[in-house]
Amino acid sequence: MHGRQALPPAMRFDPTRRIRFLGWCVVAAALFFGARLYFLQVVRAEEFLARSDSQYAKSSAGLFNRGAIFFTAKSGERVVAASQKSGFTLALNATKIADAEVAYAVLSPFITMPQDEFLARARRPGDSYEEIARRLPEDAAARIEALDVP
Repeated sequence: MHGRQALPPAMRFDPTRRIRFLGWCVVAAALFFGARLYFLQVVRAEEFLARSDSQYAKSSAGLFNRGAIFFTAKSGERVVAASQKSGFTLALNATKIADAEVAYAVLSPFITMPQDEFLARARRPGDSYEEIARRLPEDAAARIEALDVP
């Protein structure tokens, strides 16, 4: 026999055994990761929620003033490039305003918006958010809040 010799059955390459083995490894890994995800997201959910909440800073002293950013002109003069502006935003919910004219009369000392524009915004059907004034000072915001306008 000068041709190829037949190998005994134990020495033949059988790809199905390797494929089955790899398939079982994939199934085992999927079960492991699935169980781990369940444990982390369901069993220990409260612990991770508490840990994530503690990562956020809660300021109790108001806004942080970071100052201003300056450029220097060729003449050596400092020019403001960016500055921080603070203040409160006055917004209204048109769906909760019973009488827009009364609301304007109460809020008119604090805003510069003309009455017709205010009434048009306050009477928009289904509009739940309309900005009326921006960057109101803290004392004006406190006085508006004290008015308890619906």
